[in-house]
Amino acid sequence: MANVDEFSNAILAVGEAISQADAAGAAAVQTGEELTGQFQMLGIEDKTAQTQAVKDGIEQVRAMLQAAKDAAENLAAQAQALKG
Repeated sequence: MANVDEFSNAILAVGEAISQADAAGAAAVQTGEELTGQFQMLGIEDKTAQTQAVKDGIEQVRAMLQAAKDAAENLAAQAQALKG
């Protein structure tokens, strides 16, 4: 039979998975920054702009991930409050 702690821990596991996804996003941003710099050095402006747009999109996803992680943490706290 499930209990409140199991419920809360399952929700916290969601937050951890989101953190891992965010770390992958951070690595992708770093790679995008390097690629943008390479295209800039080569004077390939269209590829520079395209790479920057993709990098910006990844940053937006990371912001959404942070909001989702915050929501998961709040839900875990609400689950823990079921004890009281």
